[in-house]
Amino acid sequence: MINSDTRPEQFLEHAGETIVNYNVKEMATEDMEGNTRISYNYMSANHPSTDRAVLEGYLAKLENVSGKVNRADSVEAIKVTTLAGNEFDGNETSQTRMSRAIAVMNDTDTIMWILANDEAIMVGKAEMMEALKLASAEQTRLWVL
Repeated sequence: MINSDTRPEQFLEHAGETIVNYNVKEMATEDMEGNTRISYNYMSANHPSTDRAVLEGYLAKLENVSGKVNRADSVEAIKVTTLAGNEFDGNETSQTRMSRAIAVMNDTDTIMWILANDEAIMVGKAEMMEALKLASAEQTRLWVL
């Protein structure tokens, strides 16, 4: 990851090859005096071609791979809050655990569960199903971006 105070050019020819800058994110930060500073985080890769069509195809592949990595990180960070106000981890591992718990619970059963803030509480089947539905919906939303 590269950080710069100036927005990078998408393609920059250098020494007979092209530097391809991608996944550019504009970042705004504020210092102690309240002054806003704009910087850019981005990734860079070299390509031996200078042909614009070839470079556009290469850029699309880079951004696709980068998007999948970002998406996976977002899924791993899912947190959901039920109507009862309890915040659950909603990543894929947590969804699998919720599914297993729901599968063996009767409607009136409760189970000890560790929330996203590491608090242990007793959770009923209905709330566990609510958390699972919320987490699944959020994963679907992230996955189809």
